[in-house]
Amino acid sequence: MKFVLFFITLFVCVLSQTCPTGTCNPTTETCCAESDPNEWGCCPYPSAVCCSDKQHCCPRGYKCDLTDSQCIQAEVEEPKQTCPSGTCPSTETCCAQDSGWGCCPYQNANCCSDRSHCCPSGYTCNLSNDQCVMNLSLIHI
Repeated sequence: MKFVLFFITLFVCVLSQTCPTGTCNPTTETCCAESDPNEWGCCPYPSAVCCSDKQHCCPRGYKCDLTDSQCIQAEVEEPKQTCPSGTCPSTETCCAQDSGWGCCPYQNANCCSDRSHCCPSGYTCNLSNDQCVMNLSLIHI
């Protein structure tokens, strides 16, 4: 889901981060170049993204959408693990299926021999009862 924020126009202020033609407070602002090559402004976000139009900025973790004049949350690349065919998030386990490979929703899981189910780490598959078994604890699969 994309979160949308409207652009924030750069504000010129005098605090503590030195820009070529002024200062900004680095804990609350970011120094950005303005349209005039000799002018700089303070974006009201720390570690902000300065937009290429040199008139707007977006908070950290967002990117500039100049077409719609808004900030769009940047997509975060989730760490992945490579399976024999495809990938799974690093918080899941690659398990063989009849039709190739799939992702079990448990990290370091035990893939069941039926190639359709998996159990969390520390549990074993009890396919006759459709359960994952650990000592005396049961989880239905």
